[in-house]
Amino acid sequence: MCQEKLVQEAVDTLLDNGIRGQPMRDGHNKVYKSFSDVIEGKEGRFRETLLGKRVDYSGRSVIVVGPSLSLHQCGLPREIAIELFQTFGHHGITIEVSRDLKDRIERYIDKPIAKKPTFLRLRGLFEYEIQSRKYSIPLFFTTQGFEAFRNREISTGAGAIREQLADSDLRIITGNSLVEWKELGEEGSTGNEWEDRKIRRRKDFLVRRMELAKHFIRTNVEPEWMVLCLLPVLPPELRPIIQIDGGKLMSSDINELYRRVIYRNNTLTDLLATSRSTPGELVMCQEKLVQEAVDTLLDNGIRGQPMRDGHNKVYKSFSDVIEGKEGRFRETLLGKRVDYSGRSVIVVGPSLSLHQCGLPREIAIELFQTFVIRGLIRQHVASNIGIAKSKIREKEPIVWEILQEVMRGHPVLLNRAPTLHRLGIQAFQPFLVEGRAICLHPLVCKGFNADFDGDQMAVHVPLSLEAQAEARLLMFSHMNLLSPAIGDPISVPTQDMLIGLYLLTIGNLRGISKSRNLYRSRCYQRTISRFRFANYYR
Repeated sequence: MCQEKLVQEAVDTLLDNGIRGQPMRDGHNKVYKSFSDVIEGKEGRFRETLLGKRVDYSGRSVIVVGPSLSLHQCGLPREIAIELFQTFGHHGITIEVSRDLKDRIERYIDKPIAKKPTFLRLRGLFEYEIQSRKYSIPLFFTTQGFEAFRNREISTGAGAIREQLADSDLRIITGNSLVEWKELGEEGSTGNEWEDRKIRRRKDFLVRRMELAKHFIRTNVEPEWMVLCLLPVLPPELRPIIQIDGGKLMSSDINELYRRVIYRNNTLTDLLATSRSTPGELVMCQEKLVQEAVDTLLDNGIRGQPMRDGHNKVYKSFSDVIEGKEGRFRETLLGKRVDYSGRSVIVVGPSLSLHQCGLPREIAIELFQTFVIRGLIRQHVASNIGIAKSKIREKEPIVWEILQEVMRGHPVLLNRAPTLHRLGIQAFQPFLVEGRAICLHPLVCKGFNADFDGDQMAVHVPLSLEAQAEARLLMFSHMNLLSPAIGDPISVPTQDMLIGLYLLTIGNLRGISKSRNLYRSRCYQRTISRFRFANYYR
């Protein structure tokens, strides 16, 4: 309470220095300029050159500002507005109001204002009568019984939310929601589009509530567990502290956010340990600080302005660490870097079979380098790994022979992101091709949802015998000809393949193609006549 009075006095001095009596002065005995000193006078902030002609009402100059206008719309700079943590009254208001209103305010403020207790009544709690309530009520407020009453009847913050969740019965909530949903369904259309829309939204809300409650029941999860009582701490590997040159330490932002939570929580613990001498307002303020620190740790910036360090850099919270493309899940767990893999653009390989793919020499020698080194050492071409690597760098002919021999008995996996179904990864028999692009049979593109306009695909090498056996028995492209979703053929010619087949089998050739493929032309005409004959007698 004393601290609130000091803050109130500071606010009054800021608004009008001297309104409480003796004005506040600096070390040179000079009176500080307050807010009223700045805005009053011809050179003040409210001068006519800024805000226009003033309006005179009853000998008093006023400026009328609408309730929807902000400070900068009224001509006031933003720096004069300070957002206070708690609301305070302006001491000058009581001087301007009428005598009757002032007496009424003092009359109501003089009495204690209390909420009605739900289980306890103040009447009948005193063993003896005291004439004035001025002495009886403070006596009750300082007793240990009132502290127990306050802790039982009054709760705020996350504790209140946890109590409400703990008292809720999920089966009763599900039953009541189902009854209300049936009643709304029996009413039918009201003829008013706005009312019908409200009813639909309410029914959707009830359905979501029932699904959520049933999910809690099936998984044996209590709703109050959504409120944290224990804050998990990440292992040191995920929030490292590194010593750099000069003996300085470089720490993760998570450590600083944890330190803030621990410091504020210890302060709250000390206040609660001395609760008999600690004001309740101070405890509540500290609880808000702990809640703010936890919110910043979980998601920095969720409360508005994000917290920054001394170099004006925003701290990275839990959400910043795990979300996004560079987060913990997508970068290190789902999409981490893999050995024995490569990536390149795909092009058409018209001479390939359905189960074959063409690998550029540059990619193939990197993928199968360890196998080539083993082959060079087994054939006594190289005596150690260093000599074998030098022969690979020099690209000797024996290297390509061993590479082709290795590739004949080793399938590879091709993958195109996003991998939405199992046909997004298929196995192929690799062959060496010139250039730097991966060659692919056009009939397998539909399973990958790929085309040849610049798409990229990744190639992986299965290492273990189990992985190679699975690739050969289950994942080869010529063994996945049907869609796993609907069972229709997935390796069917489309688009440019159909156009090419049409041009190759067309009957009446023109131009330079007129004298070519006469046998195909006669075969085409004979096939068409047989087809028409069969349809005629069907």
